[in-house]
Formats: sequence, structure tokens, C-alpha cells
Amino acid sequence: MGQGMCAGIRDAANLAWKLALCIRHEHDDAMLDSYQNERHPHVRAFIEGAVALGRLVNATDSEAALKSAFRQPDGTFKMDTISPRLGPGLWQAGCAAAGHISPQFVCKEGVLSDEVAGYGPALLADRSLLARWQGRARATKKGIHVWTPGELDGAAEYLAELGTRAVAIRPDRYLYGTANDPAGLNALVDQLPSPLPSSSK
Repeated sequence: MGQGMCAGIRDAANLAWKLALCIRHEHDDAMLDSYQNERHPHVRAFIEGAVALGRLVNATDSEAALKSAFRQPDGTFKMDTISPRLGPGLWQAGCAAAGHISPQFVCKEGVLSDEVAGYGPALLADRSLLARWQGRARATKKGIHVWTPGELDGAAEYLAELGTRAVAIRPDRYLYGTANDPAGLNALVDQLPSPLPSSSK
């Protein structure tokens, strides 16, 4: 499935921003324990998928193997691209969407969102919510890039799909948490770790 190298890249992305925070003594080294907790179940899902495909490749009865490997609960057959959630770790408690990979958006200028945000966290919130929020300068000072859905293709649909007005995205591009009011946005800014030096340094 080509996931061996992808898993290695995700491993490095998961660990690098946590190491940066610990090296600068902005977080206790216990933060690094989240690496194993988050990555193990995620990688295991891909390993199990690869093993299942291996059985399919080596099967002598290909039709039966296909039906066994890709049978859906409704009786149809379909091969889905999996996107497993990370294991328990650094995200907003009780948030169903947290721990899932966030989309790669395209800015209106045609630039990818990761190229704009760099290796830092990001906040995506609808314009009306941001208009009532007093914490945007504090988020920027902390190194959190702030977007509105109008600046990113597909962002409005993403928020609608999650049923929320704002999302916080970790430096490794996994969803940290969601918010629907200014107080929730303040909580996300306070909790979201940033490996980038603040603008005050």
C-alpha cells in the first residue's frame, strides 16, 4: 500500500514538534510519551491492511478473496482508503474529530496551506466567529496561523462536515480540537502547543 515510507514520515512529523518543545523546556519530557500512544494504533491499522492485501495477492481463488477482503456491512464490495485515528494523545478531550488527519487545503492564491503555515499549528474559523473573538493577536504571537474558510478552497465544506465553526490543527497536521464560540477559541489557543518561537522572542 506504499504506507511504509508514509508511516516513517508521519512518525518524524509527530515526534519533531514535541522534541522542539521539550528542548526549549516549554513542556516536560513526559510529552514525548504521547508519541508511542498516538502512533502505535495508527500504524497497526495500516499493517493489518497490508497483510490483508498480501493474502489477496497470494490467493488462488481471486474472486472469493476479493469478496472476503472488501465485503461491506451492506453486502456490497468496496476497497476503501483508510485514514485511521491516532491513538490517545495530545488533543482536545471529548472531541470526536480530534486525532484525524486534516485536509491539505489550497489557498486562493494557488499555494498549498502547508506552505503558508509552515511547521506550525493553524486555526481555521468562520469569519463571523473571528469577528467576535479578541484573541487573534495572541494566537499569532504564539505562532498559530489563522485562516477563514474564504481563504482556503474546501474549508467551508470541511467545517460543515465536522459540524463546527472552528478547528485547531497541530503542526503535524492532525486535528487538535474544535470550537463554536470565542471562549472555545481561547481554550484552543491556550492548549494548542506550538513548536515555533513566539514573535516576542
